Amino acid sequence: QDWDIVGPLHPSVHLSGLLWNVGNLGDRRPMAAARFHHGLSEDVAVDFATALVLVGAVDNQDLDKGLDSSKRYSSTDRDGFDSGWPGLQVRAGVDAGAIKVGVWGMVAALETDARFPTSSPNGDNKFTSYCAGTDFHVAFTEQLSLRGEAFIGQALSDVRGGIGQSINTVVGDEIRTYGGWVELGFKASDLLGFVVGGAIDNPYDRDLTTDATADPPIDYRARNLTYFAACTQHWGGGFKTGLEAMYWSTKWVDEGLGTMIRVNAYTQLNF
Repeated sequence: QDWDIVGPLHPSVHLSGLLWNVGNLGDRRPMAAARFHHGLSEDVAVDFATALVLVGAVDNQDLDKGLDSSKRYSSTDRDGFDSGWPGLQVRAGVDAGAIKVGVWGMVAALETDARFPTSSPNGDNKFTSYCAGTDFHVAFTEQLSLRGEAFIGQALSDVRGGIGQSINTVVGDEIRTYGGWVELGFKASDLLGFVVGGAIDNPYDRDLTTDATADPPIDYRARNLTYFAACTQHWGGGFKTGLEAMYWSTKWVDEGLGTMIRVNAYTQLNF
């Protein structure tokens, strides 16, 4: 049980779900992983990691649940289980001290008992989840730094992408998406820090055909966007306090735009 190799960085705003489904990929799951670290010089090192991972551990997707139950080989397993294959994740990175850069990707197979769209005998029941991305961390000075991630892929709900959407069951195709997040950090002292940033997860509009006749009606989310600011104060002894402010907007295909402003204040004791 470990963190995904893809999307290895964690944004500084934690209480709103680590920016999952709004630009930050990666969660925890069972895996068999291998990691390699080698120093090329005193200041430069390379990293490589790969893993075979459990597919469906996060989204528990079973699109055909309750469908085709009369079929002899119908299964209630999650779609990642039904494929019979583990997912593959890889990452390669360079750590040059002030600059850290990595590139990564994943691929996984999904399979359903039912075919989508269910109205067509020629619908699809085998789908592919994949992504490619990059992470970076640049320290301009000891106080000022920039870091973030960017990705593109399809059927990414199991790694917290695509705004939690994987397959368009109306047409039987994977939902493609792109996004990422970036934050600028300022360390006022060893104990006090500030960040400002933004994030987006933007599925392709042409992959989001809706169905108002379904029960309940299917209306896909077309974009999640957020801007945020946060500060943290360490008091010593593992005790710290924090304040986060976030503007969040969600755009639906048919239902328009929804927005919110969320403020979180917290205390934390690490031991």
